[in-house]
Amino acid sequence: MATPDRVLSVIMPAYNERATLRQIVEQVLDSPWVGQLIIVDDCSQDGTRDLIRDEIAGLDPRIEVQFHERNRGKGASIRTAREHVKLPFCIIQDADLEYDPREYGRLLEPLVDGIADVVYGSRFRGEVRRVLFFWHAVGNRFLTLLSNMSTNLNISDMETCYKAFRSEIFISLPLRSERFGIEPEITAKLARLGVRLYEVPISYHGRTYAEGKKIDWKDGVSALWVIGREWMFGARDLPHGHRTLDSIAPLRSYHRFLWNTVSDSAGSRVVEIGAGIGNITQFLLNKEYLWITDVGDDYLRQLTARFDGRANIGVLRLDLTRPLAEDNAGSVRGQADTAVAFNVVEHVKDDRLALEVIRETLQQDGRLLLIVPAHPFAYGALDEELGHFRRYSHVALEAVLLEAGYEIESMTRANAFGLLGWWLNGRILRRRHVPSLQAKINNLLTPLLRLERMFRIPFGLSLVVVARRVAGDENHG
Repeated sequence: MATPDRVLSVIMPAYNERATLRQIVEQVLDSPWVGQLIIVDDCSQDGTRDLIRDEIAGLDPRIEVQFHERNRGKGASIRTAREHVKLPFCIIQDADLEYDPREYGRLLEPLVDGIADVVYGSRFRGEVRRVLFFWHAVGNRFLTLLSNMSTNLNISDMETCYKAFRSEIFISLPLRSERFGIEPEITAKLARLGVRLYEVPISYHGRTYAEGKKIDWKDGVSALWVIGREWMFGARDLPHGHRTLDSIAPLRSYHRFLWNTVSDSAGSRVVEIGAGIGNITQFLLNKEYLWITDVGDDYLRQLTARFDGRANIGVLRLDLTRPLAEDNAGSVRGQADTAVAFNVVEHVKDDRLALEVIRETLQQDGRLLLIVPAHPFAYGALDEELGHFRRYSHVALEAVLLEAGYEIESMTRANAFGLLGWWLNGRILRRRHVPSLQAKINNLLTPLLRLERMFRIPFGLSLVVVARRVAGDENHG
């Protein structure tokens, strides 16, 4: 592991912790990793606030202090603190002595080495721990089990305080829990994001209620509620268009089917255009080099949080409404042998310009792997919500590709089953996002989509194109 540097921001919620606060602050500041300590006093009533103001705030220039004017809870304190995070990594540290800051290096090692995006410190992985309450342990394991069932993660200690993050990931999470429900909410949001999550064993020196422990059975009930809420309605925290992408994110079989329709034509240096939240990106990660692009700030933050820790990947802003330039993914000009643009071009009013911009990312004779929505008659509320300007006929798509300087190698239709559902939801029911149950049913029907090519069904939700950049500009324009 690299030599410790001050790359860590520590988030410390504090409520009625006068007895332990100064000692834990000194332990945190002793760590060679810590470059910032953000203390949030959650309207303490035991003198903690005065201690912070009179003694702790001036101990070290690395300390920043925020005060709540009313008690809002641990979750609210964490959300307040993260607005002030400045360093590459951050960790949550309770203001008691249950967790040992000397173990920061253990938690940071997978982050610094670039193999993890988030690291949980597990109290149940065999390290030294104080023996305390049996039913607390049962409750923790039960909540962790339910969380794992809803997120499909295999975490041993979801309720742990020690959660270390790449800061851009933590800042990107749309958190809203006020109190101890923040723990399962963070885990659910991380699962939705698809981060690389690791666990490491930590020691734990729990305290009794007489020593100041605050969590009780009501917080367990709250955690149950948050687990259920995130499982059923977690996507509602997202914008509508993002919700539609999120609702189809778990449909790995369907996304693999789409990718497999064109994957044999892909090279080793790929630029993905309009990656969204990375539904297709997951199949491109082993390329020699992958440029992941989008124009939306929310998408870029999520893509960066999810993929930008890998040496063969770069995340770039690419605006298809203006030419490539230094501030518009200019570094990828002529570098890729393959451009992947799945459900992107329909979002741009001037689709010919968009295709020309994509063309400029390609080497001579580089390939464009393109999927666009088919059949203008199916255009409806779903298309409007997603920002589609059009759905394409075979003839219209062929014409704009030729005008933009491409030679078409193949054009097929895909997903006849999905077309019916899209038309029904978007045109008849005027829904603004894809119902998750219908999306899952479509995923289960994916094996049937392979029969489409055998029977050459003349309709489908999408048009799938493999096109080649024409050498020179003789057919361009």
